[in-house]
Amino acid sequence: MEIRFEENETECTAGLKKASEGSFVLEDAVLLEFKINGKVAGKIKTPSEGVVTFARGLKPGAVLIKGQVIATISECKHEIVIKDMCGTCGKDLREKGGRAGQRKEQSTANVSMIHHVPELIVSDSLAQQIGSADETNLVSNRKLVLLVDLDQTIIHTSDKPMSEDSEKVSSV
Repeated sequence: MEIRFEENETECTAGLKKASEGSFVLEDAVLLEFKINGKVAGKIKTPSEGVVTFARGLKPGAVLIKGQVIATISECKHEIVIKDMCGTCGKDLREKGGRAGQRKEQSTANVSMIHHVPELIVSDSLAQQIGSADETNLVSNRKLVLLVDLDQTIIHTSDKPMSEDSEKVSSV
């Protein structure tokens, strides 16, 4: 559902965003304040509950035009689930009287993120975003990752292939 700017006033600019990108908002929650001549003149509210995605380029001070799309509200996809409860909207996904994993609503979450917290699962796309952000962070900080197997053996991680006889190679 698109939320459009409906004021007829000229010289309207965007004020502070009252919700963050990707957050769950309730019906009649304030999304954005708008200003006329530098003073807060009104607020744009949500017509329904859902996950908010703001329009690109919408920053404080941006000029608002009548009919301009401010944000879109979409149904929660339940991308983060812990113990059958959505981490975004807080909805209980478990069937009444059901066991763990028996959900009354589908979620896109199916990747376990932390080994010792198997109840925390996220969607494939979110897991890839988190993984690529971690990789970018490691590369920019010039860090390596050391993997240790369950029996405490160290797994070699490198972008260089290992030669068969490492004793002959001086750089190893």
